[in-house]
Amino acid sequence: MRRSLEEEKQFIDYSIFSSSVQGGGRGLLYETSSIVFHRYGRGYSSSVIRRKNGAKSMIVSKEVTTKVERKRMPESTPLQDDFDQEILSSVLKFYHGFCKQQLWPLFHYMLPLLPGFGGRFDRSLWQAYLAVNKIFADRVMEVINPEYDFVWVHDYHLMVLPTFLRKKFNRVNLGFFLHSPFPSSKIYKTFPVREHLLRELLNADLIGFHTFDYARHFLSCCSRMLGLSYESKRGYTWLEYYGRTVNIKILPVGIHMGQLQSILRLPHTKSKISELMKKFRDKGRIMLLGVDDMDIFKGISLKLLAMEQLLIRHRDLAGKVVLVQIANPARGRGKDVKEV
Repeated sequence: MRRSLEEEKQFIDYSIFSSSVQGGGRGLLYETSSIVFHRYGRGYSSSVIRRKNGAKSMIVSKEVTTKVERKRMPESTPLQDDFDQEILSSVLKFYHGFCKQQLWPLFHYMLPLLPGFGGRFDRSLWQAYLAVNKIFADRVMEVINPEYDFVWVHDYHLMVLPTFLRKKFNRVNLGFFLHSPFPSSKIYKTFPVREHLLRELLNADLIGFHTFDYARHFLSCCSRMLGLSYESKRGYTWLEYYGRTVNIKILPVGIHMGQLQSILRLPHTKSKISELMKKFRDKGRIMLLGVDDMDIFKGISLKLLAMEQLLIRHRDLAGKVVLVQIANPARGRGKDVKEV
């Protein structure tokens, strides 16, 4: 049965932030480490449970890293250290392995055409991905009330989480939002665990995408690989999966202008802006500003080439236009990141 608009607005009461949704920018690896060590009783809980207007939510602390937690741990035995290393190894395989070397390139149309380009599929990374998703699921199961709470899962790091929760609580209300593109079926069908991921994701009640094209690609994959048909009427799109209705929504994410303005008002930000203005714009130059992660898909190298071509074709702009590029630290690892 499809939800009303009001019901969908209430669908985000319970949130699992799997990436830097709120300030901090540390990313999923730190959060995963925190949950792993909390789950196995080492160190302290890094999650914050709070109630707002009667609704429950969970935000995984972004100020806690594995190093900080390990400093607070009591004396441990060699056996315990081996156990921690094994868990941490799974986390690294999960994030830097499966998420960043398999899913991230796939979702951005980058296939491993050669053994040394992007890496071949590694089943041990897939096992690590499942293991960490299971750890997240166990943590969520400890705190939710499946009859009343709504679970909202974010991004490609946790695509298996809906299935683990559905197996435990059949009536739990689950939503999922993908913050990255979803590739066409021609690209997606090259992935060895393509059907597994689709089935795991379909255990959510609502699946959200940035754009119509991403949603269309997902539905096309479900049709061609799982034989599922979908319906679309009056702005609603859904498909039936094992007696359940899975709603597909297009939910473009905007910019939080209030948060952006508050950052612009910070003394450090004002000082940096003033410094750039005096250095470039006050001298009559046109300043082009770029802020990107050190990622092969952000196009930093292409931007530099474009700047080069601009100056070659319009020599009169030499000395009048300047490109200021701010590069955030890379979240992934590997040869491609080093080249960038």
